[in-house]
Amino acid sequence: MKIALTTLLCLSIQLSSFAQQQEIKDFFTAYIAEINNLNKTKDLTKVMTYFSPDFQVNRTFIGPNGRVERTVLNLDAFAQSLQSLTTERDVEPNLKIEQISKIIEGPTTATISVVLSLNMNVDGALAEQGGYVSNYALVKNKTGEWKLVHSDVIRTLTQRNAGSCPCRFYPRESSLVAELYYPAGFEYKNELESFKFRTVDKRRYITNNLKEYEWDLEGSVYQMENGNRVKMGEAKTQEDAAKAILGQLYRVHCLSFRRL
Repeated sequence: MKIALTTLLCLSIQLSSFAQQQEIKDFFTAYIAEINNLNKTKDLTKVMTYFSPDFQVNRTFIGPNGRVERTVLNLDAFAQSLQSLTTERDVEPNLKIEQISKIIEGPTTATISVVLSLNMNVDGALAEQGGYVSNYALVKNKTGEWKLVHSDVIRTLTQRNAGSCPCRFYPRESSLVAELYYPAGFEYKNELESFKFRTVDKRRYITNNLKEYEWDLEGSVYQMENGNRVKMGEAKTQEDAAKAILGQLYRVHCLSFRRL
């Protein structure tokens, strides 16, 4: 009888452990699905429900050229890094869980170790390809819900054709020069773009490589095509106006711009 009771007790513990591990696995799977769905929902708040307010990520990024970058992000900074997935463009992260190597669970804390692959498409074309090796820590909040509270991530990028484009701006008298770096496969290419600003009869115009744009007093930037005005974006400053134009010129390569 004692052996039977011991066996039943061990079995009960094993089943309870399995159920909790499955709960954590389901939680993480749903989190990845929500990220993949951002291009449709455009609702970052749904992804943020998976995180504790105290969340922090230690991120190591290894680029196609072998360069290593290390950053530490809090929840606000991490959320900002996901904004590029909510643009008007068709951005598909295509994150896939390749392996869940380990789940360690306790009554109120847990860890999960995973391997993810990334094949991001932008407007139907491959933008980034690579993967992640990540460890996540989870805690239960006061209502008994699991939340991500910490992550150590190593991200390896094997190919990048589009992404956040670093740029510098050099103001001149009635003009602006932009030094732009954009991804192209295994390297970043560098271009200089010059913008000339002029005002005629209270109407503002911008010239770039013989193409003319209008920047109206309300802040809208328009491209002039055969006498037609095609809106490109909104701008409060000359830099913003230049970014609106760069966003169209380098649409294939740049999802956003990061000022150096």
